Amino acid sequence: MGQVVLHFEKHGKPIGGSLGHHIDRTEGMEYSYQHADLTRTHLNKVYQFNEYCKMKYNEAIHKRIEEGYTSQKSIRRDATYSVNVMLSGSHEEMKAIEADPTKLEEWIKQNANWCIRHFGKENIIRFNVHLDEKTPHIHCAFVPITKDGRLSAKDFIGSSIKLQDLQTSYAKAMEKFGLERGIKSDRKHQTTDEYRRREAQKLTTAEELHKKIDSIGKSNLLFGLENLKKDLKAGINQAILNNAEVYEKREIEQAKFFREVKQSFKEFDRAFELREPLKTKYIANNKVNEIINQSNLIDYFLYLADKGFINFEKKSGKEFLFTNENQTQKISVSEKGWHDLKSGEGGQIIKAIQKYQKLDWLEAVNWLNEFNTGLSTNFTKIREKTALERQNLEDGKFQITQVAKPSTGKLINYFRERGISSQTLREYTKQIHYQVGQNHYYGIGYQNVKGGYEIRNPFAKTKFGTSDVTELGNPQAKKMAVCEGMTDTLSMIEILKAKGRDLNDYKFVCLNSVTNVSKFIERYQNESSQMFFCLDGDSAGNEATKKLLEQFPQAQDVRDSFGIHEQGYKDLNEHLKDILFNREKRQKIETPKPPQKGYGFRR
Repeated sequence: MGQVVLHFEKHGKPIGGSLGHHIDRTEGMEYSYQHADLTRTHLNKVYQFNEYCKMKYNEAIHKRIEEGYTSQKSIRRDATYSVNVMLSGSHEEMKAIEADPTKLEEWIKQNANWCIRHFGKENIIRFNVHLDEKTPHIHCAFVPITKDGRLSAKDFIGSSIKLQDLQTSYAKAMEKFGLERGIKSDRKHQTTDEYRRREAQKLTTAEELHKKIDSIGKSNLLFGLENLKKDLKAGINQAILNNAEVYEKREIEQAKFFREVKQSFKEFDRAFELREPLKTKYIANNKVNEIINQSNLIDYFLYLADKGFINFEKKSGKEFLFTNENQTQKISVSEKGWHDLKSGEGGQIIKAIQKYQKLDWLEAVNWLNEFNTGLSTNFTKIREKTALERQNLEDGKFQITQVAKPSTGKLINYFRERGISSQTLREYTKQIHYQVGQNHYYGIGYQNVKGGYEIRNPFAKTKFGTSDVTELGNPQAKKMAVCEGMTDTLSMIEILKAKGRDLNDYKFVCLNSVTNVSKFIERYQNESSQMFFCLDGDSAGNEATKKLLEQFPQAQDVRDSFGIHEQGYKDLNEHLKDILFNREKRQKIETPKPPQKGYGFRR
C-alpha cells in the first residue's frame, strides 16, 4: 500500500498573493505555478462550498474573519489567518486513482467530507484539485475560526497530539483507496531563538521596522542588544527580499499591460478595416425608436462574436456572457442592456454599436437599420438555440450550449499553425461551446452520423455522445476520401484545394477513431464510390487499413503518396505542415533584397 500525504502550512495576515495565484492558477501569474503542465491545467477541478470560495483568495480570508470573528480582543499581529492543507498520497497510487474517473471522483468526495468534518464548511475558502502537476493533490485552505468566534489555529492543528490524530483520522478515511498512515514524525520542537528569528522575518515593511526601532529602550541595550541586532537584520533582509519580489511582480504586470495595449491597437485596426461604408442619412425620431425597438441587443453581440471581436462564454439566466481574447473585458448582455463587469462601461444597443463599429450616433442608427433588415436573422436563430447554463449539472455530465461559425482567434490560429485555413474551418466545422459540470469550454468540431460531437482545441480532444464516423462534403460525390482524425480530414481538403481539384467531386469521411472501423464497414458495405484510405502511419493505422482493404479490395491506400509510414510522416497533417514549412523557407530564400538607394556620404 501507498502512504497518505497530509501537510499543513500556517499563514499570517495576507499581504502578497502568490499562494492564491498558485491555488487558483491565475492567468498571467504563471511564476507562482512553474511546475504545472499548462496543457493539463484545464483538467483541474474547483469546488465551491460557500460564498467565500467564489471570492479572490485574500478577500475571502478577510471576509471570513470579518463575518466570523466575534471575540472582543483585537487580533494579534502574529496570528495565523489561514491554513493551507495539502492532501495527496504516494505517486503511483495517486496516478492509478486519477486514471479511473469514478475512483477519482470518490477520492475527491471523501477528502471533501473529511475536510468539512474537521475544519468546518463555513471556514473553507478554497478546495481545488490539481491534476496538472506530477502527483494529483488537493489544496484545502481554511480560516481557523472556532465555533465560539475566535481566530485560533491552535484549536485545529495547534499541538503535536492533534496533528497525530489528524494524520491517523485521514489515513483511516483513505484506506479504501490503498493508502495508509506513514511513520510518525520525529520532528524536533522549535527553540525560542529559532522562533524569534522566524517572527523577525515578518518585519516586511518600512513602517514595521520603524516601529521596532522606536520601541527600543534601555532594557534592550542593557540585556538584549545581540538579540535585537539579529531581529533587525532578519527583518531588513526579509524586507529586501519582499521588495525584490514586488519589483518582479510589477515588471510582469507592466509587461502584461503593454501586451494588452498592443492587442487593443490591433483590435482597433481590425475594427476600422471591417467598418462597413454607410450612406448616412437623416432619420426622424419616431423612425429611430422603431429601428431600436425592432433590434435585439443580444443578436448584435452574437454578431460581434461571429466576427471574432469577442468570445461567447455562456448563458446564465437571462444573461449572455462574453469576453475578449486577453480577458480585459467581461460583458454581461440581456434584453435590458449590456455591462462590462471589468471597466464598468455599459448601455443600450446604439452605444454598443458606436463603441465596436467606431461610428458616431447617426451612423450607428443607420448601421442598425441595415443590421435589422438582413444580418440579425441568423443570430436570432443562434440566440434561441443557445442553452441555459445548468447550475446543477453534475461533474462529468455535459451539455452543448451553443453551435456557431468558427470565430475565436485562438482557435483559428491553432488550426492555421497546422495548415488549416479559416475558410476551410468555416465551411466544414463549427465552433462548439459546451458545459462540463460547472465549467465552460469551447473548441472546433462537428457532429458524427449518430449525433455525437467530436471537438478539438489547443488543450484537448473531446468526444460527447455515441462515437461514430463523420461525413463532410458532397454526399452524392463518386469519390470518397477516408481519414482517421479531424485534422487529417481537414488537411486532405487543403491538399486537394492546393492541387486545384474540384471539392464537389469528393465526400470526406472521418473515422474519428480506428475503433470505428467496423462501424464504417457496416455503414458503407454497399458503397459504390471510389475509396481512398489515408490513415495514420502507426501500427494501429496499419491494422485498420488492412481490415478496410480486405472489405473493400477496390479501394486504394494512398499513404505512400504522402510519405506516411512508421519511418516517415506519422499522419497527413504532419505531411501538410512540412510542405508549408518548406514553402515558407523557400520563399524567404528566394525573396530578392530591395535595391540599395546609395544614401551615404557625399563627396
